[in-house]
Amino acid sequence: MKINNIKKAALIAASLILVSGCSYRPPLVEANIPLIASQTQIQTEDVCLQSLPDSLAVGDAINLSCPDQTDYIVAETYTSGLGYFCAILIADHKDVTLCGIPEQNEAKHWFKIQPVMSGM
Repeated sequence: MKINNIKKAALIAASLILVSGCSYRPPLVEANIPLIASQTQIQTEDVCLQSLPDSLAVGDAINLSCPDQTDYIVAETYTSGLGYFCAILIADHKDVTLCGIPEQNEAKHWFKIQPVMSGM
């Protein structure tokens, strides 16, 4: 079975097209909507969370004024996979998860955790 020159040229051209398609580099684009919610903290939120006590127990009542004044109850406490102390706070129609990083010789640095499945 001999391959004539036209078929040989067609095979070479097809393989060159396939190889050039694999080496195509798409243009660098920037997303308009981030895939992961931004974890940046607003200064007022950071100041608000600094007033929390170092330890939280289930059933404790806590008043947070960021972004609006809300009374929360500590529903659950746990240790995260990274070793942070975390607490789930619930209010009437919302809940917040806070985690604290233990600082050496200082109070815990608290931060909010965004829910993984938000908007569903």
